[in-house]
Formats: sequence, structure tokens, C-alpha cells
Amino acid sequence: MKHSLLLWLALWAVGTQAQEFGARWISHPMPDSVSQIWFRKTFVSKERPLMAQLTVTSTGCLDVYVNECNVSNTLISLNRHAPSDVPITRTFDISHLLRSDSNTIALWYAPSYPHIEHHQVAVVYSGKDRQGRNFAHLSDESWLCRPANRTLDFCGSEAQDGYTDSAPWNATSVHIALWQGAKKGRGHTEYGKIPRDAPAGQERAIRIRTPKYFDLVGDSIYYEFGEPFYGFLRATLRDCKKGEVIHFGNFEYICNGKTDEQAFPKFARFFGKRILVYGDKWFKREQIQRLEIVEVTIVNDSETNY
Repeated sequence: MKHSLLLWLALWAVGTQAQEFGARWISHPMPDSVSQIWFRKTFVSKERPLMAQLTVTSTGCLDVYVNECNVSNTLISLNRHAPSDVPITRTFDISHLLRSDSNTIALWYAPSYPHIEHHQVAVVYSGKDRQGRNFAHLSDESWLCRPANRTLDFCGSEAQDGYTDSAPWNATSVHIALWQGAKKGRGHTEYGKIPRDAPAGQERAIRIRTPKYFDLVGDSIYYEFGEPFYGFLRATLRDCKKGEVIHFGNFEYICNGKTDEQAFPKFARFFGKRILVYGDKWFKREQIQRLEIVEVTIVNDSETNY
């Protein structure tokens, strides 16, 4: 009887702890169908934690940073390639990224496909301090958020506004006036759970390819790469007009007019052998200094070191 009571108490304690650690959903206060969102929060401490982990859950694509460092050794911490918003969770050991005074956690979120989603991200930052005491911080309205400089389009690609400054969105010091408090969603996630049908969600760059040649067709350019590729493009531009619009396939870039600028999608991926480039009345082929494809591969969980 005594052993049964002890077992029941142990199971009750585990259940209670799991409920307390259930991550709380947060979102932008006015989510729309296509906007990508930056989330951030700075945690102040008197000393560097002994150890810590970060558990993030999302219904979309997500890149995760701690003190401006990507938490994984892959390009995107959590990516999707299908129109699904089933919550997916990843847990990262972030002990080596922490500082003694303050630690900033920043997330770059994108909807998995164009639709309004009130459950965007859920975060648990937990660990143990130097005195051996456990701590846990759950995402809530104290997190800050703002729209990123990119949006989805209804073809599943992206548009990048190069005129909107993206730095230092994930740094400790930012212009707070540009940010607002996140909205807390209803319900909690199940801590640490990964659905069986969840994609691997980790990407690793394998090589960079440049075009073999290009063809001019009227005001457009076809860049030919020869063999099929899967990845994202990266273009270096020069002498563009402020507000000039250039299209790289389905990816749209709005120029900032600086001497050199770089255009690339954050989450959208290309599959094919060539890329069509065209622009508005200001576009000239000479503005493209370099165009390349960063080929990526999907990394299985067993191949990824957190």
C-alpha cells in the first residue's frame, strides 16, 4: 500500500510539472495571412546560468537566435515544405551561448502558408542557476514583436523589402519604439512533443553554384545553372534605385538604393535549373553583380547536434 501511494505521488508530481511547463502560445497582436514576424525577449540575470535549454514550438517556419547566435548548426532551425500548421517542437541546449548579465532570445517566424494563425510560437527557456536552483520562463505578453522585412506571397514564395532595416532585430539593444507586446493565445502546447509525421525541419548548406551562362530575352534574363538544384538564390546588386523592384523567379526584392545590397529569400526554396530575372523600368542587367544558388539538404534529427 505504501509503495502504491509513493508511486501515485510521483506520477502526480510529474503530471503537475508537465502541465506547468506547457508552453504558452503567443502571436503578433494583429496577425495577417502573409507577414513574417520577429519575436524577442531579454532576460536579465546576476550571473551566467549553470545550464539552460530552449524549447520552441511553432505552427510555421522558425529561425531561433540566442544573443545573436543561431541555436543550431543548420540554416533554419525549423522549416517546412508542405502547407501544414501542425505544431512542431525542437529543444536546444543553449548553455554555451549564455552571458552573465543578460540573454536575448529572438525568433524569426513565418507562416507555413498564407493564412491567419493566432498560435504562432510558444517558448520555454529553462535551466539551472549557479546555486543549483531550477528556473523556467514561459512565453507571454512580455515578449516583444514586430513585422519582419519579408512577407509570403500566395504562390508560396517571398517578398523582401530591402529598404526596411533588418538589423539589429535580434540584438540586445534595439529601438523599442518599433516593437509592441505580443498577444497571448489560448491554450498550451504539450512540452517537448514532436508529432510522428513532422518533417526533419533542419537544413544544411552543401554547396554554392553559379550560373553557367545567361540569355537575354527582351528586358528579362534567364540564368542557366545546367543541373537541377534545390536551395535558395543570393544576388548581389549595385547601383539600384531606391524603391526599384526586381523579380528573381517568384521572389520579389525592393531595393534600398545603397551602393551594394544583397537579395535572398529567408524561407522560400527553389527547385529547377534556371532562374528568370526581370524588373521595373529602372532594371538593368549590369546591376546584378553576382547571382548564385546555395544548395541545401534536409538533415535528419540524428545528424543534427544541438
